Amino acid sequence: MRKVILGTLLLVILILGFIPPMHPQSAEAPMIENDGVGDLDFWSLEETFGNEIPVVVRFSDILTNSLAEELELLGVRFSLGNSVSSRVGDHYVMRGTAEGLSILADMGIVEDIDVQTPRDHIQLTRDVSIPEINADDAWNLLDSLDRNITGEGLLIADLDSGIDWKHPDFWFANGGEYDWLDDGDSLPTNGTDAIDLDDSGLATSDEVMYYLDYDNDVIFDTANEWIWADSVIQNAEPDIGEPFFVVNDTNDNGQLDIGEKLIMLSTPKTKYIVEADGTPSRNIQVWDRSANLTTSGHDDPNGHGTAVAGILLGGQIGHRKFVGVAPNSELMMIKVIGGSNEWLTIEEGLTCIQPWCRRDINRDWFVDLSLS
Repeated sequence: MRKVILGTLLLVILILGFIPPMHPQSAEAPMIENDGVGDLDFWSLEETFGNEIPVVVRFSDILTNSLAEELELLGVRFSLGNSVSSRVGDHYVMRGTAEGLSILADMGIVEDIDVQTPRDHIQLTRDVSIPEINADDAWNLLDSLDRNITGEGLLIADLDSGIDWKHPDFWFANGGEYDWLDDGDSLPTNGTDAIDLDDSGLATSDEVMYYLDYDNDVIFDTANEWIWADSVIQNAEPDIGEPFFVVNDTNDNGQLDIGEKLIMLSTPKTKYIVEADGTPSRNIQVWDRSANLTTSGHDDPNGHGTAVAGILLGGQIGHRKFVGVAPNSELMMIKVIGGSNEWLTIEEGLTCIQPWCRRDINRDWFVDLSLS
C-alpha cells in the first residue's frame, strides 16, 4: 500500500513539473479565468500572444470539414495541423487572431472556449504543489510497520544528470539537538554566535555559527535559509565536514528564538551515485555512502537532476518550507546526462539497478525517469 501511494504521488508531481509548454509566454502573462463563451477578452489576449492566441474549444455539434475550412478563412486554425491530431475527446486545441476567435465565439456553435495553459502556470513551488496532490495528507497515514508514509524505507533510483548531494536539502535531520549560544542580542548573528557542539555551554573557535542570508535582509528565516557551524576551516564558508542544521521552531514564527534547539543534518539522503568514470573506457564508478561518497568528485553542472531530486525527496518535514514528495526516502542517482565519458545510457543505467535490488531485497524501490 505504501509503495502504491508514494509511486502515484511521485508520478503526479513529476508529470506536473515537466509538461511541455504549448506556447512560449513571459512570467508576467496574466492568469485568465473563463466562465463561458463570451467572457474572454481576445483583444487583451492578443497583446500577450500576438496573432496566435492558443485556445481550447468545445463545439456544440460535430465539427465538419466545411466548418473547419471556414474557420481557416477567419484566421482560426488547429494547433497540431488538423482536426484529428488536435482533438482530445470533444475538445480541440486551436490558435487564432483576436478577430477570428471573436467571430467564432459569436457563431453559436461553441459550447465553451478557454485559453490554453502555458508552462509558467503549472510550475508551482513545492509548498503549493505538495498539498495540491495531497502528499502532506499521505505523510500522516501509517504503513504496515506503523511508520508515517514519508518515504522511509524507500530507495528511489533516479536516472538523470546527477545530484548536488552536499546540499542540505538532501540530508536527514538525525544528528541530535544542540543549543544556540547567543552573543547577547537575542538574534542570530554571523561570526559571533555559536553552536554548542561539545555541550560545554561555552563558545569555542570551532563552534562559530553562520547562516546563509539568501535575501540579504540580515534576518535568519528558519524555513528558507540555512545555519552551519564553521567547525573545520574557520573561513566563514561552508566546507566539507561542516554540519548544517535545521531549527526546531517551537513557536512557528519563522525565527530562531532563545531556547529553541538546532537539529544537525547528519546523514546524506544520497545512498549511491552511479556514473561512468570519465575515461574513454567509461568504466562504471559507484559512490557509496557507506564507503566513499565523501571523497566523490561527482557534480551536477546541468542542475536538472538536483531539481528533480528536490521534488522527489528534498527538505525536512516540519522544518522547511519546500519539501519533496517522499522526504524520508533515500536516493540512488544514476547519471545518464553529462559531460564526455561521464554518463551511462538509459539501458546501462537501468541494468545497474539490478544488483542493488537483489542486495536490498526487503526494500521498496521506485525508479524515476524525467528527462524531458
